[in-house]
Amino acid sequence: MKEIKILKKIFKIIRDNFIDQGLVFFIYANLLYSRYMPNIVKSKIKEIPDFDVLAENPLQSSILLKMI
Repeated sequence: MKEIKILKKIFKIIRDNFIDQGLVFFIYANLLYSRYMPNIVKSKIKEIPDFDVLAENPLQSSILLKMI
């Protein structure tokens, strides 16, 4: 349970950093792939935070994220 709280906190930190940078991000890949998975796998995949990010300067964005 403690591990899940840590993972959720990491997700929120990354998400908030991307928002502060004004990046475009969306959660869609898992949704697409989960359609073709068995239900048992699908339920596990939905728990994994996954998002795609669009940045004009990906290197700079990753450096800013690492600085947190």
